[in-house]
Amino acid sequence: MAKNYQEKFRLFKKIEGEMIGRSKIKNQSLAVALSNAIIKNKIEAIDQKWLDFLFKIYVEENYGAALQELSAEQFGSSSWFSGGDYILPRGYDKVPLALSQGINVKLKQPANRIEKLTNGDFQVSFESAPPMVCQHVIVTVPLSLLQRQTITFIPPLPSRKTKSIQNVGFGQFTKIFVRLTPTKVKQLKNHPTWIKVLGSDSQRGFQFFNLPHYSESDVLVGIAVSDEATLVENMSAEKLSSYVLSRAPFLEKKDIISIENTQWGKNKWAHGSYSYPKVGSRESDFDEIGKSIDRLHFAGEACQSDVYGTVEAAFLSGQRAAAKII
Repeated sequence: MAKNYQEKFRLFKKIEGEMIGRSKIKNQSLAVALSNAIIKNKIEAIDQKWLDFLFKIYVEENYGAALQELSAEQFGSSSWFSGGDYILPRGYDKVPLALSQGINVKLKQPANRIEKLTNGDFQVSFESAPPMVCQHVIVTVPLSLLQRQTITFIPPLPSRKTKSIQNVGFGQFTKIFVRLTPTKVKQLKNHPTWIKVLGSDSQRGFQFFNLPHYSESDVLVGIAVSDEATLVENMSAEKLSSYVLSRAPFLEKKDIISIENTQWGKNKWAHGSYSYPKVGSRESDFDEIGKSIDRLHFAGEACQSDVYGTVEAAFLSGQRAAAKII
């Protein structure tokens, strides 16, 4: 039995290392692969609880999907992008706002049809604006919209591309923002950046991102993925507060000023957060989604097999598409 957190984390890395790239069984989930590894290594019950928790916070939260949804065959197929991790305290929208300077961006005009004309150009139709004729088109909508066929392509996309679009999973990742009293914020400055709570026999563990630890923020961020994210998104503020308190023994009701959460799963232009290697998918599916069809180009976080599900994938695939136009 692992005696402390460091030993438990080493056990997690050992099991994870055994699982990465080892499963050659198609259509096997990561949950089944983990169960097999636990049996093989004769892991005791208390350590199994810790393994479940560590796989939840380091794997499920990374992919935005449950172990039952993730492909064991593709586990570890993506790579880490070099460089540090950064927090944008005033919001992520600062990035697209900066990049869009000098570009005529038309908002609230969703495209619903892209038709290739006889001369090779494209006519793009919109819900509430006149159509536009273009020599090139870059499609960079969330993968879920392609899966739901929100945009009609004339002629239809090739079957190999539509198959890859459906093969890849689209995860649910929800953030819970808990605004705290000044007294509690002061206390949390001495807590670690990530506050981990193992949970109980009937409840899985949970972790919180402690913004007050290194900034002037008064917000604690909880994370929920997959079915738990869907559950959270449909809670009232009162139920959400009770949900958080049941998973944060270091908090009391009096510590909370307000609480809210992201709604990406319920957003009709997102239906989720980012892509992941679903059971039955192939690594090549991500590259297939990103392939151009003549002058019809595709870019986004699901269009780069080596760093799928990341801002880097969106950036690199966008550069690739732009290079084919310029």
